[in-house]
Amino acid sequence: MRTNTLVGAACALLVIPSALLLTGVAAPPQDPRVGQYALARYEAVERLFARVEAQRLAGRGDGFALEDGVRWSQRRAEAAVAAGKLTAAAAWQAHVDYVQRAFEQLKVLFEAGRVDVQEHDKAAYHLADAKLRAATAGK
Repeated sequence: MRTNTLVGAACALLVIPSALLLTGVAAPPQDPRVGQYALARYEAVERLFARVEAQRLAGRGDGFALEDGVRWSQRRAEAAVAAGKLTAAAAWQAHVDYVQRAFEQLKVLFEAGRVDVQEHDKAAYHLADAKLRAATAGK
């Protein structure tokens, strides 16, 4: 009898879902509305990002424009990935491209004496952070 119990237990282990084996916890079923929420978030951030980018292009060279732009660019990357619009690598590269453009614009303002060194350093930080996020995307 003991042998049959051990064989039965071994067979039961073979049919445990892979999520349970990998994490120790069975994965809960995904809410079917997640895709709708992800798409709604993506569409909202695209609209807002366009407004923030318009402010930046209009020459608002203060720290709030930089911080807002970076924050919304990050959210845009996250939302694009969640909605399946871009791969993680493409989304974070778009973020790098945005921050690079913002950094170049702020650098011109810094060199013209229109923003202080702190704003320049914030932009340099955000550019390095964006590159780090892109380099580690999907890993």
